Amino acid sequence: MGSQQIIASNVKEARSKHGWSQTGLAERAGIDRKTINRLENGHHIPAWGSLSAIARALGMSVHDLWKQTTDEG
Repeated sequence: MGSQQIIASNVKEARSKHGWSQTGLAERAGIDRKTINRLENGHHIPAWGSLSAIARALGMSVHDLWKQTTDEG
């Protein structure tokens, strides 16, 4: 899995855990919902400032967004 897909998966999973819509996350991060949509669909990694805002809104670090998690046991 590439870094773009890892970030997309981590953002979507964290957003879902909070019970937020893409619009809800965008509002909390102070960015456009389209940025969240493009990120979660693996079409775009936003600029560092936007990625930092997303991470802060989710209660994570930018580094956490890049971590690959596995469900393998």
